[in-house]
Amino acid sequence: MRKFRSWAWALGVGLAMVMPVRGTETENTDLHVLPTPHSTGSGQAGKVAVDGKFDDWDMSGGIFACSDVENQRDKYGVWVHTMWDADNFYILARWQDLTPMNNPGSIKGDYGFNGDCLQFRVLTAPADKLDDAAGKRDLRGEDDLAGTRVSHITAWRDREGLDTVKIDWGHRFNEGSIEAKTKGAKQAFVEHADKRGYDQEIAIPWALLSRDGWKPAAGEKIVMTVEPNFLTGAGSRLTIKDIFRANVGLDRVFTFGNQGVWGVATLEAKGKQDPKPLRLSDGREFGVQLVAGLPAVDWTGLVKSREPEGFKPIKFTLDEDGYVSMNIFRADGTVARQLLTSAFYTKGEHQVKWDGLTTMSVRVPGQPLEAGDYTWGAIWHPGASLALRGWSGSSSATPWGNTWGADHGNPCAVAADGERVYLGWSSGEGGKPLQAVNPKGDILWKQIRGGIASASLIAAADDTVYVWNEEGQYAPRSLYRVNAKDGNYTVWETSKGTDLTMAEVFAGEANVPNAPGSVCAGKGMVFMGFADLGKVVVVDAKTGKTLRKLDVPKVGDIERWGRTA
Repeated sequence: MRKFRSWAWALGVGLAMVMPVRGTETENTDLHVLPTPHSTGSGQAGKVAVDGKFDDWDMSGGIFACSDVENQRDKYGVWVHTMWDADNFYILARWQDLTPMNNPGSIKGDYGFNGDCLQFRVLTAPADKLDDAAGKRDLRGEDDLAGTRVSHITAWRDREGLDTVKIDWGHRFNEGSIEAKTKGAKQAFVEHADKRGYDQEIAIPWALLSRDGWKPAAGEKIVMTVEPNFLTGAGSRLTIKDIFRANVGLDRVFTFGNQGVWGVATLEAKGKQDPKPLRLSDGREFGVQLVAGLPAVDWTGLVKSREPEGFKPIKFTLDEDGYVSMNIFRADGTVARQLLTSAFYTKGEHQVKWDGLTTMSVRVPGQPLEAGDYTWGAIWHPGASLALRGWSGSSSATPWGNTWGADHGNPCAVAADGERVYLGWSSGEGGKPLQAVNPKGDILWKQIRGGIASASLIAAADDTVYVWNEEGQYAPRSLYRVNAKDGNYTVWETSKGTDLTMAEVFAGEANVPNAPGSVCAGKGMVFMGFADLGKVVVVDAKTGKTLRKLDVPKVGDIERWGRTA
């Protein structure tokens, strides 16, 4: 081979081929909770401004969480940092997210984990009870041990720019809940300048995360896990589970109720720790170093491509990670050698060497090529993807998330106004139990009040739909309200919330019924029938205040439109 002239071309095209898919999750074990930079080893309160910035943070204890480090580490991942002082527990999430702060829900009634949302769970307990408390792995098990406190925190910003830090207490979510911002918690968000992520900073008083006099102190341990959630550009939910206890069998499905797998977090006496290596689920570890004060992972060796051994170097540069196929061409344009076939390379400059041979096969080894001029060409793509071209058998605009009916229970309620028909199911989870359709039967919107809920009774009037949620497992058993046009929550003016419970309707009375037997609405009022009581209760459709209670020995006329009491 006497001459070699080269030219290169790179096309960002999706190839119609099936690629081996690697998707390795991070699996960080345990955590350093560092003292605030202005605090002392005794935990004296420091000064941390909760403003979404981290110039007053010690970043050395951070861990990186990602569900697919080979392909998503620069797109959907989170750096999680924690600090402490005598008053507060601090958590900072530095999100890498292609659609930052993208949550379609409303804090007035939706669950945050269906979009961009940080969930983390903390267990505090006296040192001699910590292991026993953490060992309660079954969500359906006994109540929490005395002196322990399990807190499930859900922190996010909704579609209207409103944010919440909600705490649900009890490992079975059975000890009440609170909006922590009303009790001293703080939260702030800052979007990255490149629109590819955001920072979320939170401070929560220890008083909300502990009980029976438990106090933070250097060397004290708590139990903790994190569950960052994303709404991806494709409209799907992506969730990450990380911070686990070492040497236990992991539960990545019901992590929220399996405290035995949560990691041990130590309240350190000193900051400026050596960053922990990043551990992956396959056991590999990658070094972490502080670069300009921020932790960075050395990904060298994460994905290794099989490169041919040769002597003629070919250099190329990639704008981002992806798969490269490269051919060597003769002067007449025919392929002399297939040098690379969908070989993975990271962003940046690379070099591959050609040995001057033709393409080999299982039967024929590569043969030496005659002397002459050869060129090379390559194509690149980011990875295999799926493009949906069409579907059949769906009455809605899309075949996912908007199909008819709920996935638990049966249809049990119906109401209508001049434009839409509203259908309710007795229980739903993945399939939402409340849906609105037009007269042709096309689904206009679907809605669910909580993780598992019902639409057991429905009434509609004046652009509002009133729905009785019978489930009460993840949201109150209540008459809640939504906008008839789009299914978004609306609020009762008195409580400023979407739920109207029977305790509120029958405030001050000794015998509060569990549920109405029927409901209808009109002329600025909502009517609820109670056959066992022989009463119809009238509430104001805007405020939710009880206007009067009517004695109706037989509540048949209203009850027949709902379920039997």
